[in-house]
Amino acid sequence: MAKGGWMMPGGFYQVGEAGREYIRMGNSGGQVIPEDQMGAGMHAPVVNVYVTTPDAGSFRATERQIGRRAAAAFRHTMRGA
Repeated sequence: MAKGGWMMPGGFYQVGEAGREYIRMGNSGGQVIPEDQMGAGMHAPVVNVYVTTPDAGSFRATERQIGRRAAAAFRHTMRGA
């Protein structure tokens, strides 16, 4: 996020100007958690998505669909954290 970018409600992002921190987004705000204060077993999710599409229009549609599904999965995961 150092170069900017969007944060989705329910998302979990690595941030930190003075060391590694994570931000857990709620529906209208977020919580910043320093790495040394994360609970046992709690870690930032790593998701790699590889997409092959025939053209740019198909890619944009796929990108939106993946974004919605990923945000929903992260929200579900974070409710249990």
